[in-house]
Amino acid sequence: MKLIHLADLHLGKRVHEVSMMEDQRVMLDSVIDLCRREQPDVVIIAGDVYDKPIPSVEAINLFESFLLALSALDKTVLIIAGNHDSGERLSFGDVFFKKEGIHIAGVFDGALDEVVLSDEHGDVVFYLLPFIRPMHVRRFFPEEEILSTEDAVRCVLRSVGKSASTSGDAVCEVDASIKEVARSTNEGAGRRVLHSAGKSSSTRHVLIAHQFVTRSGSAVIRSDSETLQVGTTDQVDVSLFSAFDYVALGHLHGAQSLAEGVWYAGSPLAYSFSEIGQKKGALVVEFGSDGSPIVRQEPLASLHTMRRARGTLDDLLCAGKTLERSNDPSREDYLEMTLTDRGPVADPMNRLKVYYPNVMRLVFERVHEETDHKDALVDSDDLGKLDPAALFARFFELQTGRPLSELEHNIVADAVKSASDAYDVNADSASVSLENDIGSSDEVNGDTAVTFAESVSDNSISGNANTSSSTHQRESEQTFRDPSYELSDDGTPEGGT
Repeated sequence: MKLIHLADLHLGKRVHEVSMMEDQRVMLDSVIDLCRREQPDVVIIAGDVYDKPIPSVEAINLFESFLLALSALDKTVLIIAGNHDSGERLSFGDVFFKKEGIHIAGVFDGALDEVVLSDEHGDVVFYLLPFIRPMHVRRFFPEEEILSTEDAVRCVLRSVGKSASTSGDAVCEVDASIKEVARSTNEGAGRRVLHSAGKSSSTRHVLIAHQFVTRSGSAVIRSDSETLQVGTTDQVDVSLFSAFDYVALGHLHGAQSLAEGVWYAGSPLAYSFSEIGQKKGALVVEFGSDGSPIVRQEPLASLHTMRRARGTLDDLLCAGKTLERSNDPSREDYLEMTLTDRGPVADPMNRLKVYYPNVMRLVFERVHEETDHKDALVDSDDLGKLDPAALFARFFELQTGRPLSELEHNIVADAVKSASDAYDVNADSASVSLENDIGSSDEVNGDTAVTFAESVSDNSISGNANTSSSTHQRESEQTFRDPSYELSDDGTPEGGT
């Protein structure tokens, strides 16, 4: 039996606000071409069909066209929901789809969906496990303590075989075997146990899942475009899957094998610049008579290449002119461009897009001298003792690695002086306005008004009012502190104390 393993299509995705829809259309057409060449029995999509739980109409239409093309080739299609999908929406119409050989597992309902196919060597049982977290599983296993995603997956795998189309004795045997496997980390022993419990020794077992699977003692390949987990509660150790002949995983965007027969297909397109070194495509899996899978990666067509470029603005513009004159298609690539100019540059993005129309991201590289950087801009100095020009000069040097030039220093000094002068004028105007407002009140004597005006100028509230005006002074203090506190037409405060 031959499988094509796909995952993480992320239909409808935008990368740096650039729509990937046309790129995805070309990629899916390439999958159809691959199916015509390879003639697989099954096409697997291991989660994250869409990029958002509520996909756009365009993304839905694109996926519909893809499924119609697969159905026309008479292929069995197995789909599970990923963490980016809405399981309920993805599995809409699944009863009708099953009649067309399209099986969708959107939401975990207490047991895994199972699809059994046969070839000349026997049966192949596919188990469809949509993306789960502990909250999705706890209500189905109230007797279990489920604190992590690994606990949840372990409980679900113990239920494998309960709904299999075998005799009653065989069902019990399979269930007991899976429970034994779930407690074991010995891959070879686990696989032998599950084989001995199946319909025959040639029965092969395939799990389709979308989880963050790790291997003890080894790092997995991660990408910026994946949803990052904090901590380890979402991690599932690869040893839990030791009973299966092949595990078709989705979630991580880099194609990789975590153990014998346990594979991430990766995303078929690069969805971040951290993925440009990864080989993208689909996995073709063939089973031999002994149940061992043979896996190879096949490339898929892409509309644009994603790459990085680096240099000064003038150098990049010069290179762009050369590419334009030679009609080089690489100028259409999706680009992250790093500018190494030491000084300021004018309107770099629009100037670069003249020659590189698909610049996605612009990065400014600043050369820093090797010094011991401190955690804070100001450590022991009192912030209030630093004038704004000196503070800005320190910030500028920290960010750029060089001090202000004489011209730049003069510009900053002029800006600080202009701002200070404007602040002083506004402060004086505010004091005069407040003094006039207070003086217009017949209930506040002249001494109190003068005292309060002087206190405002000192940015503090004085208590020199006489006893008969103490209440009005408290109200005046609130007037100063609360801009929403207004005076009535006769000058007395309104709104309560």
